[in-house]
Amino acid sequence: RLWIVTNEKVLIKTNQTHVAKIKNSPKNVIYSTIYKDKKGIIWLGTINHGLFKWDGKQFIHEKTSNLKIIKSIYFIEEDDSENLYFSTEFGFIKWTKSTNKVFYVKMYNENKESMLVQPTALVFDKFNPNLVWISTREKGLIKFNRYDTLATVYGFQPKKSSEYSLSATDAQIVFQDSRNWIWVGTSNGIDILNPETGKYKHIY
Repeated sequence: RLWIVTNEKVLIKTNQTHVAKIKNSPKNVIYSTIYKDKKGIIWLGTINHGLFKWDGKQFIHEKTSNLKIIKSIYFIEEDDSENLYFSTEFGFIKWTKSTNKVFYVKMYNENKESMLVQPTALVFDKFNPNLVWISTREKGLIKFNRYDTLATVYGFQPKKSSEYSLSATDAQIVFQDSRNWIWVGTSNGIDILNPETGKYKHIY
């Protein structure tokens, strides 16, 4: 079963040819992302309407006291403890579902200075559970250690050789493959980072 979300509709593709619209889906809502968690719950991020979930029977608008302040959700990911992480208008947010607590994820650079970022996507490292790879609108790619809060920027560096620089300041999506290489989609194409060497391969 394949789930599809468009700006205004939520669909299920049950086989190669049949696509069905979910009935009673919220009206006047612009969807921005969709995510299926480990328990099979479908989470829907929206623009200006916060978070919805589909429990198999109905849509539920998550309007808890902690989540209701979040209006726009651009990306959703889950960690190994079933906590949800969101890219929002407030930056990088963690929701601990078991305690219903929401945290702003703080990041610090190597000089211990606080970093404010606008994440567009994220992926938890398959080989190191401490690490998260985050694409951002203004700093390119970030490697974030969620235990010591250190953020390392692999961004656009015009003064360096292109093999050590992301091709643009804005990164829209990030993916880690089985070789531990990090794929980044930017406004100038696709960049592939080898974390061991710090070198990029650019595909335009």
